[in-house]
Amino acid sequence: MNLLFVDLFSPEGAPYEPSTLEGSALGGTEATALRVATGLSEHHRVWFAQKSRQERVHYGEGLEFLSYSEVLGSSFPDMDAIIVLKRPRGMDELRIRFPSASLFLWLHDYLDVYPFRILRRYRRTLLRNKAQIIAVSRTHARATASLFNEKLPIPVFRKLGWAQSLRVGYVYNPIPDDLMPDGTKPDLCSLIFFSSPNKGLEQVMELFFLAKKHLPLLKF
Repeated sequence: MNLLFVDLFSPEGAPYEPSTLEGSALGGTEATALRVATGLSEHHRVWFAQKSRQERVHYGEGLEFLSYSEVLGSSFPDMDAIIVLKRPRGMDELRIRFPSASLFLWLHDYLDVYPFRILRRYRRTLLRNKAQIIAVSRTHARATASLFNEKLPIPVFRKLGWAQSLRVGYVYNPIPDDLMPDGTKPDLCSLIFFSSPNKGLEQVMELFFLAKKHLPLLKF
């Protein structure tokens, strides 16, 4: 299969690739996309398009990084599936360029913090281009489906059965195949924060100290 990943949100002038994971920090969405694309390239042809990339880079025979503008050119091959990261930007032109490809939006976060006017625009874009959503867990998929198929449609349209539903699936973030328990005894009184500090650490700490008032043995 021919598979295309599209990232139109990578910082200007800062394209990334598998070697980036070895030498610098990278966002969770980008890191996961790299690992999945690399794994798929063992059995499929995979292209990874980035807005900020200026030159092509090959990783083996199955994985190639290139600029987004090249993807829209007439010489670029047809795709079987296209995975757009984070937001449905570019989906209209991708659908025109690849009319028969399966189109996906891969979400790694909850979107209900955005204004409904923006989310309704996302919903229209996804429906117009017959795109599906990929979430990162069953819980995330349920919440995303509820947002797009129950909360966002105009109420009268939903009551009349006129509101189309978006398909929402999920794929768990990958972990190494050889990752196994090492026998470490869990500390049931210790809180470990596994995300970036800007993604909820302040709220977690606030709740932690509230809990610690009732459970003094808790530690961070």
